[in-house]
Amino acid sequence: MVLVLLWQWWSARNKANAGGKLATIAEVCSSVTYHVKEFQKLQKPPKVPKPAKTAKWSVPPDHSYKINIDGAFLAESNSGGWGFMIRDQTGSVLEAGAGNIQWAADALKTEALAAMAGVQRAAYWGMPKIILQTDAANLGSAITFGTWDNSPGGNIFMQIREFLVDNFVSYEVKGPVLNEFL
Repeated sequence: MVLVLLWQWWSARNKANAGGKLATIAEVCSSVTYHVKEFQKLQKPPKVPKPAKTAKWSVPPDHSYKINIDGAFLAESNSGGWGFMIRDQTGSVLEAGAGNIQWAADALKTEALAAMAGVQRAAYWGMPKIILQTDAANLGSAITFGTWDNSPGGNIFMQIREFLVDNFVSYEVKGPVLNEFL
């Protein structure tokens, strides 16, 4: 900063000696502030946003299977897709599935369809204990607590809940608010 001040002072003095207008103290100070900030920009590397922290997949307890699900929704076309993956305690994929949805009411419905497909396949293979993992907090709440039963799409949440009770010895629904994130 001192070097910039001396440089600006010297430049202002030279201009005045050459017949130019004598710079005021405020003009010199303003010029010094401007140049110091410009030099500081050159010295500091630009701040690069840190990538979002990604959570790692957690292993289910012994003799349990984890069903990770996800849905996608395109509001422009009211369409979307769903997918699920069933893994054991070693992380080995035992079953996976995906599908298109020609018409979907909303993102929550696509997540619910993924959940239904995943639990149906787990029941088909006779898996007695499952953990249904979703990244949709609303879905976890809708299945676990029945908070969305009276919504327009509430019937699928009730179907999933009844299917879980009827087909599994034990089950747990996990979501970002309920327990852990994928």
